[in-house]
Amino acid sequence: MLFTDVLLLLSVAVFCAIWFRPAQENRDKILLVVPIFTLIVGAISIFDMRPQAWVGVGVAIIMLVTMIVRNKRGNRHLTKTPLISGLLFLALGVVTYIPFHWFPITDLPAPTGQYSVGTQDFGLTDDSRKGVLGAPDGDPRKLLVRVWYPAETTEGFSLKPYISKAEALSLNAITLGGLPFSNHMVHGKTNSYEGALIVEGASNLPVVYFSHGYTSFAGQNTVLMEELASRGYLVYSVQHSLDSIDTILPNGDVIPTYPKLIEELMEAYPEGSTDSMTGETLDVRRKATIEGFNFGVEKNIRVATASTSEWAFDRVFVQEILSSGEVEDRLLDIVKAGDYTHVGHSGMSFGGTTSGSVCLDDPNCAAFINMDGSNHDGRLINASAGKPTMMFHSDWTIMFKQMTEDEDRDFSDYGFNDLSYETHEEAGLSDDVIRLRVKDVTHGGVSDFSLFIKGPIKNMTLGEIDGPRMMTIMNDFVVGFFDKYVRDSSENPMDIAFEKHQGYVEKYDTSYVREWWMAKTDKEREELLKHKPIILEAFDSL
Repeated sequence: MLFTDVLLLLSVAVFCAIWFRPAQENRDKILLVVPIFTLIVGAISIFDMRPQAWVGVGVAIIMLVTMIVRNKRGNRHLTKTPLISGLLFLALGVVTYIPFHWFPITDLPAPTGQYSVGTQDFGLTDDSRKGVLGAPDGDPRKLLVRVWYPAETTEGFSLKPYISKAEALSLNAITLGGLPFSNHMVHGKTNSYEGALIVEGASNLPVVYFSHGYTSFAGQNTVLMEELASRGYLVYSVQHSLDSIDTILPNGDVIPTYPKLIEELMEAYPEGSTDSMTGETLDVRRKATIEGFNFGVEKNIRVATASTSEWAFDRVFVQEILSSGEVEDRLLDIVKAGDYTHVGHSGMSFGGTTSGSVCLDDPNCAAFINMDGSNHDGRLINASAGKPTMMFHSDWTIMFKQMTEDEDRDFSDYGFNDLSYETHEEAGLSDDVIRLRVKDVTHGGVSDFSLFIKGPIKNMTLGEIDGPRMMTIMNDFVVGFFDKYVRDSSENPMDIAFEKHQGYVEKYDTSYVREWWMAKTDKEREELLKHKPIILEAFDSL
């Protein structure tokens, strides 16, 4: 808790305690002063990005009004304890505490690797792409990149806040309809030291790239980034400006969110599009999947066309710059320490599908992870990326039941990316294609956000799984996967992760897709293959 949180709660507690003491000397004066103090503390707290204090402010107003009305009626000597009114004030005290409990001030859990973690932000400009994703004509593509790395020493360097005030306000505006539920996250501390020197003598460090979810920001999975860095990885998270929250570059320039981002995102889901996920048969789901792809391309819907290709171009551009070492002097030691010939690609939600698209074309891609993202690349339907793949799913059964309003139907036998990342004929055969489902977590919970919210609101929006446990699950599986395929570990960390999280994580097999496909006649398969997704021409230049 913040110091102001404690003061506010204590002042409410003092009011309640004094209220139960009719013989207390100067009782009325104290009961008048305490709510005024509570109001002052609450106002300071709200100004300091702690909107949960509004509840305490409301309670303080009730207390103050009660005392003003009481004094106007004239002081009355109490001969017995005011039990009923006292219990009401106690109830209000509990109500004051609840929002502080549900939206805690959280420092990120410490990474478990041998290294301390350093971090830096830097900007990159791609002059070859101008006016993309709604930028003014002639404006080159500008990106924010955040790097995490193993640090030599942290002495003299400060911990980076989880999110800045400007970023939190932008996140509220885009994803929460302006509601200030993200404000308190500005008080969360990471384990990353800004500007710390990279570990001395570092070379050939494994490199991982990450992309955030649509409308999100580079630091949304900081816990995972720190864990990788503490294990000796270089991790670069790309913020895809205009499709993200407001992008604040290190030089102070701000690239605001594309103003119609949410409006145009909603256009990507025509009537019947949910059949691609909840259709009763694979025939229905395959037809709806391809129709959904083609609808987005034919209508030139932003998320299906421009965003899909430009995010991939962003990642390719970043990799080219880093591979060449053409960066600011302050970054040279960090960038030169990486091995860019055998990299891992990863991302959450839309960033996950971007990772698959990039890996399909990147000869330096060793493996990729799609963290709960649908596949938006038609090239990967009924096709393999040709690289080790992990599909890290949230509990899709929760989403499917919400879509269908059918609580009785068992959705655990199939997921929403079953037709991608493998050919139908070979689905479920490769040990290098790993699919898993984390139980009791929703899409938004595949991020750091479940650390900053508790209670029924968290359960409804992010899932019932404990936040710290979810962080451990993500760390173990993502680090384990990249240890195996990027670091080329001789062990099998994935088996260890599945054993450790048994009961929470379920390995998922798509063999049923192969069985469905092979049960078709040659003619039936030929007819199905005539129905193809439209491939974006932009990918030809990747």
